[in-house]
Amino acid sequence: NWNKPTSDLPRIFWDQQWKQIWFPEEIAVSKDVKQWKEFEHQDTYKKVFGGLTLLDTVQTNIGMNEIAKFTPDLQEKAVLTVFGAFEAIHAKSYSYIFTTLCTNTEIDEIFEWVQKNEFLQYKANRIGDVYKAIKEDDPESLWKAMYASVMLESFLFYSGFFYPLYLGGQGVLRNSAEVISLILRDEAIHGVAVGFFAQNIFNSFSDDKKQELTLWGYEFLLDLYQNEMKYTEDLYAETGLSPEVKKYV
Repeated sequence: NWNKPTSDLPRIFWDQQWKQIWFPEEIAVSKDVKQWKEFEHQDTYKKVFGGLTLLDTVQTNIGMNEIAKFTPDLQEKAVLTVFGAFEAIHAKSYSYIFTTLCTNTEIDEIFEWVQKNEFLQYKANRIGDVYKAIKEDDPESLWKAMYASVMLESFLFYSGFFYPLYLGGQGVLRNSAEVISLILRDEAIHGVAVGFFAQNIFNSFSDDKKQELTLWGYEFLLDLYQNEMKYTEDLYAETGLSPEVKKYV
């Protein structure tokens, strides 16, 4: 019943997300093809998008679905379901860029690299495991999943977002960068909204439980951060950009 607010802000998040609706096919990525043929670091660029594809696939197929499923507030549940649809648009956007710039063989090779990269798989599995651990009528496991979601969307995507935005700012592959800027705009809402819903759950816990979960949260964050530094070094090895990427992350 949307006539009676059941918690603060879901309607605002709902309205804002729909105001931002977009589809990748609206962006003329084909205009990047000429520059792409002469671009020096194609391998890094393709790997960046491969990593982003994996994370957004986890967020689409597991994250938002599981969090929405176990969220008791129906208006918040509706908002999270919409977010899941936008995550699917994001995942499809990476495919759209791949299809425009790369051959089928190159795309297959990138997804093979995705399956084998230990740092990328570690963060995807670490986040995915928290999503899969949500239990019915267990606000603690739901809070942990929301926390993990915020870490993914407001932190772990950014090692990938860096490169197309960095290049786009220099006039290189600008249309592909435009797609990333639209995705980033969505992720900003997702991080704020899910973080806000998580805070509401957190405030219902006892002081002892809050202390316990705060410790869990920092340990989880630092573990992901250390892995992200290794992933960044591995991903950007041929470009010399690792220090700049680490600052951005």
